[in-house]
Amino acid sequence: MKPLRVLLPLLIVVATLAGCGGADEPAVEAPDDDPVVRPRPSAFLTLSSADDARRGRPREANLSCAPGAERATGYLSERPPVDLCRRTRALSGFLTSSPPRDRTCAEVYGGPQTAQVIGNLEGRAVDRRFARTDSCEIADWNRAQALLPKLERESDRP
Repeated sequence: MKPLRVLLPLLIVVATLAGCGGADEPAVEAPDDDPVVRPRPSAFLTLSSADDARRGRPREANLSCAPGAERATGYLSERPPVDLCRRTRALSGFLTSSPPRDRTCAEVYGGPQTAQVIGNLEGRAVDRRFARTDSCEIADWNRAQALLPKLERESDRP
């Protein structure tokens, strides 16, 4: 029994060293799609918008802001992703908080458009809804305009 107690730790050490490889062997590189190697995005947002709830013309987009791998899809694909990520970081506090409940808003109707931004921004949850139903909502929409679809003018519609 005693020789086994001495031999077992020695076998473990030899097996561990054998798995390390020699000094002249090439280093194994992780693949590009390895989640451990890829930089984690500072923002990953899904955006959806509709021109009119009755007609339901939804538009969608995604934004991922990993350093050196910024990516935008959907209606955001027309805009430079690096610029979108910079603007998104600038709106961090605005997007991760709810609008103040006690603000006074003028009854001004800006249109039937609605939008929602959900996801993660710098480690904080984002779930922000936008509309154009009063002056406060219009101001919020304009502030987040970099992430929202461009508004259609009546003259642009068929």
